[in-house]
Amino acid sequence: MIRWFNILLICTALPVFVTGQSLRCIYEDMAIKYYQENDFLKAKAYSDSTLSECPDLFDNSYVWHVRGYIMYQVFLKVDNRSTESSAREESLEAFYRSITLDSLKEEQVAESKRAINQIAKTYWNDAAKALEDTNSFDKAIDYYSKFKKTKQIYSSNQDFSKYNIAFYQALGNQYRAKYNNNKKLYKEYIDLSINTYKKVLEIDSLEYSANYNLGVIYHNLAVDIILNEIELVEDLDLFLMFEEKTIEYFNYALPYLKNAYLVQPQNKQVIQGLAAVYLSLHDDEKHHLYMNVLKERQNSEKEKNNPTYSSWDSNYQYAIGDVVEYAGSFYKAVTASIGVAPNSSSADWEKIQE
Repeated sequence: MIRWFNILLICTALPVFVTGQSLRCIYEDMAIKYYQENDFLKAKAYSDSTLSECPDLFDNSYVWHVRGYIMYQVFLKVDNRSTESSAREESLEAFYRSITLDSLKEEQVAESKRAINQIAKTYWNDAAKALEDTNSFDKAIDYYSKFKKTKQIYSSNQDFSKYNIAFYQALGNQYRAKYNNNKKLYKEYIDLSINTYKKVLEIDSLEYSANYNLGVIYHNLAVDIILNEIELVEDLDLFLMFEEKTIEYFNYALPYLKNAYLVQPQNKQVIQGLAAVYLSLHDDEKHHLYMNVLKERQNSEKEKNNPTYSSWDSNYQYAIGDVVEYAGSFYKAVTASIGVAPNSSSADWEKIQE
């Protein structure tokens, strides 16, 4: 299941339209009338007629502004958000024309841009949905490209870094999942996964997930050769070639796992990964170093999950929040006290564990 997105509900408020734009063209007024009555197909028909029968309104920014809303509702309500619907593209084109024809109408432009941003979100959601199907990668990439183009209309100085990281991370995960489903049949997808994760690192060289995933991929590629190739090889030259390739993959894995360790030094998976790679490279010193780090981390978690407390001392001045063991139970001080036995005063001590 893809987890890099949240479905964004489309809840654009209906704009306030003003009728009577032209005494010579009633079609526009009728388009607005039927839009307000939620009859979007009739509204579209009259909007089409406005553009075909009233040439003096073809370059009217308000006419295109209204058409943008009409076509967007056709996409949402009539076509049920179908990815095959042409109404979404027509809506975007209409809003874009409205903005470019008259950029001085600030309120109208702001409304158009808000609607354009909503359209962009529909492309984002479609890209995410397409990624759930490992046979729809091209569609996902296409929808994401349309998302970015639409976002740029909304804001020409849009920073796509966070979006690119999220999308490429998800795409890399799905490429990898397809490869793991059948490594022989889909062997090209592991290279696609590697290259996609590297796109994330071009944006943020210390992005944890991309570094960790690349480290794991290269480690596993080496292990696959050991398990599936080297053990079956009888020719010495071929054996040496495979052995050299495994060492190459293990060395590829190291810098990515090191970067992941820099970002999350307490992460046991990363520590285990580094220990495994150094073991495979016969670097016993560093293997033992990371195994000791791992052991310390495990002991630390064990102590955190199973804390030990000192026994109550009648001569000790306890502060609020101190925890002691007394008669087989644990008590937390709710007042500062000295010489007050935990089981003698509920006003001074709170029993927290049997």
